[in-house]
Order: sequence, then C-alpha cells, then structure tokens
Amino acid sequence: MKHLYKETGEISDKLLQKDIVIWGCGNDGKKLYHTLESSAAKVRAFCDSNQDLIGTYLFHIPVISSESLREYSDCNLALAFFRLKEIMDKIQEEILEKYR
Repeated sequence: MKHLYKETGEISDKLLQKDIVIWGCGNDGKKLYHTLESSAAKVRAFCDSNQDLIGTYLFHIPVISSESLREYSDCNLALAFFRLKEIMDKIQEEILEKYR
C-alpha cells in the first residue's frame, strides 16, 4: 500500500497517475471526491462495505463491493478517511495500554 498524501494533507501526484476508486461513500468519501474533482483525477468507482449502497450511484459514479475491486486493478485505491492517522494512533495506543 502506498501513502498517496503529502505531509501537508495534499494529494500526491502519484495518486493522479491512474484512475481512482474511492473507498468510502460517507462524508469523507464525498469530500475526497470533490477534492479530486478539482484536479485532473478521474474517479471510476466508489467502494463501500455497506451492502445497501452496492449497485447504486454517487455523483453518477457506481458504488461497488470490495469483491469487485479486482475488476479495477488498473486503478489507484484512495481510502476516504481524513482522520486515518488519528484513528490508527488511537488503536495503537489502546493496544499498547492493553498489554502494559
């Protein structure tokens, strides 16, 4: 997995070298879509674990299941979790606390 965001929070040019699948249809996914929309990026699909969303469209772009990701192997996958580092740090902290 490549980290495709710069320290400043900006999107790396490496992410834009291929079409993109956004993982997440919630608020973060929508924010990421709008950020990418203002660049030269082409979002081909959204992916979500919510089965009720599979087969629907968000911004006229299909929502696919994780099982369908294989069909998009030529795309970059962008995780739509703007607070990912904060979440991962919290998980790590909880794990360390558990084993102290």
